[in-house]
Amino acid sequence: MKTNIIRSIITFLVASIFGFSGKSYCQETPIYFKDYNLKITSVSLGDTITSYNRSGEKFRFVFYDRKGKCYCEKYSYGKLSEIGFFTTSENPSQVLLSARNSEGQTKATKREEWFEPVKNGKWHIYENDVEIKIENYVMGVLQK
Repeated sequence: MKTNIIRSIITFLVASIFGFSGKSYCQETPIYFKDYNLKITSVSLGDTITSYNRSGEKFRFVFYDRKGKCYCEKYSYGKLSEIGFFTTSENPSQVLLSARNSEGQTKATKREEWFEPVKNGKWHIYENDVEIKIENYVMGVLQK
């Protein structure tokens, strides 16, 4: 009898932790870097993630949260071209998507969400592995 009660309590606790935890264990909302045309769907906090965009540029990210706050290194043609930090807002960006079939009928509309980080702080710009300038951004806006 006591064993069944203990087993029930343990089952309830495990289900509570994994069943009701929401986004804390699983990345559901992708992160889209608009400047680089790059979407990342899975984020591991603190790990270095290497990704490539359609132009063949290489990016190394270290994420501080699952919404896009990260350190970024960008490489073009195998050479370092940018280093800086991204930040993001609490709410994801949204777009409504719909499609038409060959007869022109509109199919079901769906809502797609993503976090869209913006450059923030000092960004170091390189050419041929030599720093050529420093740009300062405040929430995505380049300061003069």
